[in-house]
Amino acid sequence: MTTPTTETKAQRKTFDGPSAGTATMSLTPGTASQLQRIATIVAKFREAGEAARIAVAECNHRISDTAGAFIPTPEMEGTVRQAEAAAHAVNQVYLDTLATPDLPDGILIEVLQVRVLEQGGCDKWCAKIRSLGGPRITARWLFRCRHNHMLGMGGRVDPRVRRALILEDAHTQNIR
Repeated sequence: MTTPTTETKAQRKTFDGPSAGTATMSLTPGTASQLQRIATIVAKFREAGEAARIAVAECNHRISDTAGAFIPTPEMEGTVRQAEAAAHAVNQVYLDTLATPDLPDGILIEVLQVRVLEQGGCDKWCAKIRSLGGPRITARWLFRCRHNHMLGMGGRVDPRVRRALILEDAHTQNIR
């Protein structure tokens, strides 16, 4: 008889399958560390975004009952620059994230979004994947898939997308 391993919440992945129940799967240490890194950077991004929102709101001044003015301040501009830098850091962490079989679907979609934008659009990304010998994904299908996930209607990530991202990572690592 084997003894169960002790797992933290960060090392467990819960996903909704087609059945009514929920299944859990252990994450590899590499995936768990990637998720921790992503969580840290996204938290900093949220804090910077909230600070920028507050700074911008403070620049709105009511002149009369019907008129208002926006008067930017150096503090607001600095705060907005910090929020932009945090947004760049979030994009960079998603670009650096390796697609793995156990990477949660929500993170995988974010990785896909950033890589497609970095490549220059669905057409170019799909052409790159096909040139690597990956699954035949059309740009129109990928666009709809990404759009549905942005609207919250995507469900599980299609296995072809996961395979394509894993293949892209393997190719990138072979080049380095």
